[in-house]
Amino acid sequence: ERRLSLYERAAGRKHPGGAKPKKSSGPKPTPGHTLFVRSLSYDSTHLDLLHAFEEVGPVKTAYVVHDKKGKSRGFGYVVYALEADAQEAAETMNGKNIMGRKIQVKLAANKGENPKKSPKPKRKAPTTSPSEPKNKKVLGTKPGDKKAAQEKKKQESSSDDDDDDDDSKESAK
Repeated sequence: ERRLSLYERAAGRKHPGGAKPKKSSGPKPTPGHTLFVRSLSYDSTHLDLLHAFEEVGPVKTAYVVHDKKGKSRGFGYVVYALEADAQEAAETMNGKNIMGRKIQVKLAANKGENPKKSPKPKRKAPTTSPSEPKNKKVLGTKPGDKKAAQEKKKQESSSDDDDDDDDSKESAK
């Protein structure tokens, strides 16, 4: 049974035998072999990327990411057969001009990882007790009247202490 070529499939011809082949989600990148290439010209194709990166070593695949309308998004991926070639290409191709644009190249992160986002540092525990708010408003004072607020707090705390003293005196009797 003859398989259709890429060009025949793109032209919309039916697959022989009536059954459609399963859709592939693209090549399965091997960690350390894939490069992320950004700042590509919007006119660049996978062939431009392939030819530029073949100078370093044998390239398995090269593809430019497109939006739903088919327009290039300005970045792509290059997958090398050998990890050493990928690392060399990341160093030598970074900053080179391709189609009039200075590209940025780095080893791609594994799918699902985002190297930019590091875990957030844990927050410090509050220094004030949770039952007492930090900015407690005292009724009957103006916002800038700190002295009156301090006196009011002293009165509240001393009245609390007085109640405790009365309780302790009664229990001593």
